[in-house]
Amino acid sequence: MIPSWSCPPARLFVGGCVQSSRSGRAAQAPARHGTDAGFPRPDPLARIPLAASPWPDPLARSARPGHRRPVPSWRRGLTPVTSSDTDPGLRATVQRVALLNLGYFGIEAVVAVAIGSVALVADSVDFLEDAALNLLIVAGLGWRPAARARLGAVMAGILLLPGLAALWTAWQKIGAFTAPDPVPLTLTGLGALAVNVACAAMLARHREGRGSLTRAAFLSARNDAVANVAIVAAGLVTAATLSTWPGFAPWPDLVVGLGIAAMNADAALEIWQAAAAERRAAREAA
Repeated sequence: MIPSWSCPPARLFVGGCVQSSRSGRAAQAPARHGTDAGFPRPDPLARIPLAASPWPDPLARSARPGHRRPVPSWRRGLTPVTSSDTDPGLRATVQRVALLNLGYFGIEAVVAVAIGSVALVADSVDFLEDAALNLLIVAGLGWRPAARARLGAVMAGILLLPGLAALWTAWQKIGAFTAPDPVPLTLTGLGALAVNVACAAMLARHREGRGSLTRAAFLSARNDAVANVAIVAAGLVTAATLSTWPGFAPWPDLVVGLGIAAMNADAALEIWQAAAAERRAAREAA
């Protein structure tokens, strides 16, 4: 018997019936996927995107929840560097800040030794520390988070250097309790304030962008600006009391120098905490 539809396949699905080419009878077998008459049976996975497929790719081990793809040992030291890690604007800014700090360190150190100022000694060493800090930041840009965290811990230790220098100078100052010359003290403090305000302004927009590294540079410049205001105030108070109250005149310089030491110790603690947070983030991302 010739079937009512001429079709190459042995069976043709029409609606809910199956037409057999041998018998010509419409078997009342429901189709698994009902379609309109005259259209072939659709592939159930033909239009499902790969990402939406209910069957995971057996080779994509990282697609399973809670499973991380193992990193080969030869690639562990080759973590790709993002464009933000090598931001040329940040690198150039940090380099300019380092040069400014290094240049003013020489000026302030000469004046501090000449007039015997505890505050200027602490602040001059602070400028040297800032220069080293920013040079380390330039070297650390583009490093992996774990390496940047270790470098941040080193910087926290570097921030303690001005405090130790101020303590040593203050100890020597107690033996020869004389007031420094207020005019060079005030003028040098004003110059240091101008340099640090410029550095803090340049670093302000980068202070949250690189964890403990650029945050260390911003905090150091900010603290230096506050310390310079205190140095200028100490110079003015020394000038006002040098002739009227000679016994009090050495105290402003001494107190400001010790205050600079305490402020740098607090900044060192904050940078240490930022470095510790960066280490935790690096361990979680590993």
